[in-house]
Amino acid sequence: MIWPNTPKSCSLNGSQEGADKSELIVGLWDDYKCWKCHEKTRVIDWSWRSGEGEMWTENDLIGQKLQQIVPSYKKDYTRSADAYYYCNHCATCGAIQGEWFVTEWVAKERAVGHLPSDVVKLRMDPDHDK
Repeated sequence: MIWPNTPKSCSLNGSQEGADKSELIVGLWDDYKCWKCHEKTRVIDWSWRSGEGEMWTENDLIGQKLQQIVPSYKKDYTRSADAYYYCNHCATCGAIQGEWFVTEWVAKERAVGHLPSDVVKLRMDPDHDK
């Protein structure tokens, strides 16, 4: 599946994240199968340039910027975490895709040599620590 108009680089003001976190690396995966409707949907995984990995976030600055890239990555409440946070959702039926399951699937895909369909770098604003 081809996703038109995917930005390759975006600015992100991440003052809440600290000066050592200057860039996010976002992996876009197109072939994740939704647990509920069984349709393929796009999911993301992301890490800081330093390599510290993430799958979800409570940070609105980061979550909103990631949602601009993948609209189905949005803030929602989960009972299992008893919290609101940004996470992957099915683009077809809207079901939250469990972060543990997505993380495991991405790890297995990488283990067999598959790579994301696209990678996007999100840069922090130069004066994010002011």
